[in-house]
Amino acid sequence: MIVFRCDGGDRVGAVHVARCLQIALAFRAGGDEVVFAGGYDGLAADLLAANGIEIVAAGEQPPGSELTVFDSYEAAPPEQRPLAVITDEPGGLPEGVIGIDYHLDARDREISGAAYAPVPPALLGARRERGFERALVTAGGGSAGQELRERAVGACRERGLELVPPAIGLAVPIAAADVAVGAAGVTAYELACAGVPAALVAVAPEQERVARTFAEAGIAIAGADVAELIDRLAGAEVRAGLAERGPAAVDGYGAFRVRDALRAILHGEEPPPPVLYRPAGTGDAAALRDWRNDPEARAVSRTTHEIGADEHERWLAGVLADPDRTLLVAETADGPAGSVRFDAAGGEAEISVVVAPQRRGDGLGRRIVRESSELILAAVAGLERVRAEVGEGNERSAMAFRRAGFVPAGEGASPLFLDRPALASRPT
Repeated sequence: MIVFRCDGGDRVGAVHVARCLQIALAFRAGGDEVVFAGGYDGLAADLLAANGIEIVAAGEQPPGSELTVFDSYEAAPPEQRPLAVITDEPGGLPEGVIGIDYHLDARDREISGAAYAPVPPALLGARRERGFERALVTAGGGSAGQELRERAVGACRERGLELVPPAIGLAVPIAAADVAVGAAGVTAYELACAGVPAALVAVAPEQERVARTFAEAGIAIAGADVAELIDRLAGAEVRAGLAERGPAAVDGYGAFRVRDALRAILHGEEPPPPVLYRPAGTGDAAALRDWRNDPEARAVSRTTHEIGADEHERWLAGVLADPDRTLLVAETADGPAGSVRFDAAGGEAEISVVVAPQRRGDGLGRRIVRESSELILAAVAGLERVRAEVGEGNERSAMAFRRAGFVPAGEGASPLFLDRPALASRPT
């Protein structure tokens, strides 16, 4: 039982509920019970209801709870331990409190950095080439947000941009938008994950950090002149750069990493170093071909011949253009370490994994299989199963898949399946 202590509604907004919800769904996908403790109305209440989240009063601690996750700018943290606090501010925390800071420049918390940004995995489906026709304006609440909204809406209309209508949750409008203009809050991380070129304006002191770090990293543009920012987004090269760098920094698996890090800490272990899953691009062609042509990889592939450059470029172009195929590059702190591809058909996707030769034998392959499969099942609507076809005699791969949670469909080593958990892991 994991308790999330936060509040949300028309007065305080839905930001605390939105980011706690992603972590809660990751825990629930892993078989844990979750409950929210606090007061909720408006959009925050709608989000919890849409995902079937149990709610209790703010001061209530359900029996059997093993961890409390706290997220509030106003309320005092509870006395219960163990306690994890989502924080946007530097400074020390009381003894026994686990700090979670998912901002780009975070360094000094137990769980730090944008790899842990708790954004909806469904945003993976929003990634595409972006034009300059439809704009999403997200400005938050309060008078400052309203003033920004009015300026942004006016500037967009002056430039002939169609405005994307709002919806419960932002996954649908984000997918529809070519560009976005808004406040530099938690939505900035969602836009980055989806690859939406964004112009950010800090409308509160706590947002200046996000605007500055996103601009420095080239994930978004930032400033105070909304009209000037929108004119910069009109540039195709600017949009292409932002759309590429955003998903490379925020990959959609952040909430699951928070879950796994908290589990490790509660067991007295160090959280595992993050493995990021960014979309592959044409710039990865040489590395992907080298990994595939390694003799050990060729020996267990369906086609064992050495792939030439022209053949590989045609294959890669076809994969990148196919909406039913997802090709990701797995990156560690040392750089690209492998690739994983999902070929979807109906409610099932076949997984193919290649690990860089220098990274084989250290358990990375098993981890890539487990994490990327969990990510794709949470991201793709209607996907219920991941299938792995393991060649006869390839017991090493079969063992890796079994350790990652796959089970045989019948007698023999292949195929192996990983089914979606009974409880939904994908938010509305």
